[in-house]
Amino acid sequence: MTISGDKIAQIRTSAKLTQARFGAKLGVSASAVGNWENGFCDFPTAKIQLLIDSFSVRPEWLETGEGDIFLAPQQPTPREYAKSLGCSDLFADVFAGFCMLDDNDKTRFNEALDFVLAVATRGRASSQKPNCGQAIDIGGDNYGDICQINHN
Repeated sequence: MTISGDKIAQIRTSAKLTQARFGAKLGVSASAVGNWENGFCDFPTAKIQLLIDSFSVRPEWLETGEGDIFLAPQQPTPREYAKSLGCSDLFADVFAGFCMLDDNDKTRFNEALDFVLAVATRGRASSQKPNCGQAIDIGGDNYGDICQINHN
């Protein structure tokens, strides 16, 4: 596959990178990038996969120029999201299960959680809560976006 200089320039400018920074990600100089963009040299086929991986470029766009340039960003699963916050495996499993509930069950779960938190915080200052429940605000609407993501 031959990649035009216009496509290289479009990827670089869409990524808001200078020729030097773009080239550094591909292991080449700014002048090499300039040569590709101006059509003085062909983009090396050996670097196509690196270009795709480094900038999340859609291979179909490289071939046809049609559609979006970049792949959609990968979102973590609810379990991965909870683990990224440092929560336990059990919490991550519960949160992943919560995200699979329908709206009625989420409401019931929130009511049960409010009760558990009220019991757990008796005798504490109101600002003190159990650790990981505070990291993900299950009581509000913040779970909506993260629960819409992939459950694999």
